Amino acid sequence: MEVSVNFGEYANPSFESQVETVSKARQGGLMSVETSVDELYGDSKSEDWKAEEVQRIKKEQGIAGEEEKSELDDVDLTDTEEPDNNADDEENAENNAEKTESNPEQNDTQVNNE
Repeated sequence: MEVSVNFGEYANPSFESQVETVSKARQGGLMSVETSVDELYGDSKSEDWKAEEVQRIKKEQGIAGEEEKSELDDVDLTDTEEPDNNADDEENAENNAEKTESNPEQNDTQVNNE
């Protein structure tokens, strides 16, 4: 026998706390209007009510019918170019050559760490 108890909204933080958290996520562009309404109202409101609320909020904010804009939309994630480390490799090779030339008796015991 399996027992399941649903405490609904009672087990969650206060509504005021949820509003504060969701507001910050919305302002930071980390959460859509749809997700924020769902997070705030959960099972306490019907899906139809939440859809109407989303449309009302978007209309008030002037984004009705438009795709939401996030601060993260301006970040270019396509630049995958690796930094050029060849200059560092060449400098290290020169430094190692100088050390070897200045201590010729260590040439036999030097170990290459690459």
